[in-house]
Amino acid sequence: MLYSSFARRRASKGVLALTLATLIVLLLSACNGNPQLQQQASQKKAALDSVIAHAQSIGVPDYMLQPIISQEDQLGNTSSPVGLINDQPVNDYFSNLVQRYALLTVEVNGLITQATQQLDFRASQDLQKLRMRWLSDRRRISLRPRLLRISLPSIKQHWQRLNTQEIIFRSVRMP
Repeated sequence: MLYSSFARRRASKGVLALTLATLIVLLLSACNGNPQLQQQASQKKAALDSVIAHAQSIGVPDYMLQPIISQEDQLGNTSSPVGLINDQPVNDYFSNLVQRYALLTVEVNGLITQATQQLDFRASQDLQKLRMRWLSDRRRISLRPRLLRISLPSIKQHWQRLNTQEIIFRSVRMP
């Protein structure tokens, strides 16, 4: 009889512990939040990563992307809260992630536009400078032959005068 009362108490404690453990597991697994929100958050993160990779591949400077990459890293380093009784905090967390990743994606797209416009403007300025330099060089080159044509006869005349003056000088010296 002693053995049966001891076994009953032990069995009832085991059943109670097993029931509590099952209840806790069910509560914790039920409070993981909305799986659709979790999937949306991971999709938005993947879209952001794709847009950042695109921006880097087309030449958006790293210094422009760095603040957004830092914010993405900060979001990735956070963890979802544990919702023991309800999953509203977990849903809010993933909803916030979805919104933040979407906002960062919009910012990267804006940076792509901004960088493209800046680089286009710089390229336009560089082309304008190159055109002006080319025109200047072309004018200088085309003016040189004219200057040489103009100056060659005057040089010939100068040499002729110098020679004439030299002849006159020699003749004057010789009595």
